[in-house]
Amino acid sequence: MPQSEIKRAVDKCYRWLAYRARTEYELRRKLESAGFSPAVVDMALTGMKEKKLLDDQIFAVNWVRRRLSAKPVGAGRLWAELRQKGVDGEIIAVALDGYDEESELEAAMRLARKKFAGSGGGSDLRRLAGFLTRRGFSGSVVAKVCRRIAGDDRFDIS
Repeated sequence: MPQSEIKRAVDKCYRWLAYRARTEYELRRKLESAGFSPAVVDMALTGMKEKKLLDDQIFAVNWVRRRLSAKPVGAGRLWAELRQKGVDGEIIAVALDGYDEESELEAAMRLARKKFAGSGGGSDLRRLAGFLTRRGFSGSVVAKVCRRIAGDDRFDIS
């Protein structure tokens, strides 16, 4: 296998990583779709890992931090996004370790107050529940937020 082919693959990786951080899965797919052989792809990715330019664990932690600072979403949505990028489930679990139900509830409440300030009617609460569910918040978190917004602990969104 020619060194020039490996160098071309590594150069492509540098270009893609300069644009944004990527997972091993993403780079592998891009290199394969660019026509590189599996052996060349493996060697290029091994070189990127050795240079510490490719680390799915660091990617996942940074992804969670950036997503939560930009726009609150639930743990379910973060999990799905990272799985789509090819991150292993164990790595995702570690990245989401600090984002427990209480943190998720706080984020959902901030979002609900911002999005639905002054609302309180039943249809608005159904809209709020749908909005939060689409953002990936768990059902228990959505129910707690709706109860707090309604000011009624008996409120049930089902």
